[in-house]
Amino acid sequence: MTDREARQARAARLRRVHAERFGPGPLRFARAPGRVNLIGEHTDYQLGYVLPIALDRDIWIAFRASESALARAVSLDLGEEVALDLKVGPAGPPGHWSRYLHGLAAVLRGVGHELRGIDAVVQGEVPTGAGLSSSAALLVAWGLALADAGGLALEPAELAHAARLAEHRYAGVRSGPMDFVVALHGRPEGPILIDCADGSFRPVPGPPVGAVLLLTWSGVKHELAATAYNERVAQCEAALRALGALELPGLRALRSVDEGLLEGVRSELEPVLYRRARHVVRENVRVLAAVSALEAGDAAWLGRLLRESHESLRDDYEVSCAEIDTLVELACGVDGVFGSRITGGGFGGATVTLLERDAVERFREQVAAGYRAARGREATFLEVVAGAGASVGELTGSARWC
Repeated sequence: MTDREARQARAARLRRVHAERFGPGPLRFARAPGRVNLIGEHTDYQLGYVLPIALDRDIWIAFRASESALARAVSLDLGEEVALDLKVGPAGPPGHWSRYLHGLAAVLRGVGHELRGIDAVVQGEVPTGAGLSSSAALLVAWGLALADAGGLALEPAELAHAARLAEHRYAGVRSGPMDFVVALHGRPEGPILIDCADGSFRPVPGPPVGAVLLLTWSGVKHELAATAYNERVAQCEAALRALGALELPGLRALRSVDEGLLEGVRSELEPVLYRRARHVVRENVRVLAAVSALEAGDAAWLGRLLRESHESLRDDYEVSCAEIDTLVELACGVDGVFGSRITGGGFGGATVTLLERDAVERFREQVAAGYRAARGREATFLEVVAGAGASVGELTGSARWC
């Protein structure tokens, strides 16, 4: 089946389910992609640099405005339906997907947007729990659907901010801005460099000629709200407060700290806070070096940076796990691999590996066998194919967005 045929089949399924549940009528479609972060982990909430790639795996929402005060949504993936009161309704139970829908509606309503009822069918191709930001994709697609149904003039920056607040307040994850920016502004040509201090971004070349990026899912799902993710955010804030007490000039975030300054005040910081800050400081440097490596087409240089990033996330930031470390070790032992690291918030999820295209089959075989032997788990592989940022509109017969 071609890509066009697959998209048409996907749209047809959504139309059919929507008609069966909500009746016939014209539909609009909103979509938003997942992402893989090439490098720049746990830097965005300290106003640093990140280098994500929007994936060609996305979440679709087929929807139609209604005259009720309800947002009704059917999840094809979960086989569930929810009905949310857009005016005063309570949030769903903790950890339930409906909290994202309710939360974003509540944030938009809280800043004065008048929401209109909506009937929707949701279906996604972004693996959950793999560190590929399925939650941000859902929030962005849902925000576009709500805005389109209600005729809201919602700028991308406003939507990104509202979606981030919804994740903070209703999912309990103190995420940075990266996932929402790349979901809105990703590009099929390759990664974007995001400066999280001001939200600006620019395109960066994709992998060097002859090299590809491959995701390897560990099979260990991360649950960011139920792990130490928020603790890491708090530790960075504590490190920043400790540095601020030293009256260092121009200190807004750890983004403003360089390694020389950090080493000069090391004795003033608790060891764990020093290690957390050192990761953020060095990771920002690695992101900018990775941009230079991509612009130079230097796969070996980029691979070294990926390995250094993983070592820092494992040792200084302590967000890896045994399964992920095994995958990275196995990957770096395969001939033709330049580098590998954990990607996403951590505590499970996936790795991203840069390797020669000719080494892909060898990589799959060796890593799958090694992981099975070492951890008793099956590894799942996915080539990173960059995709476009979010969109909303009709879906034409050619399966392209209007």
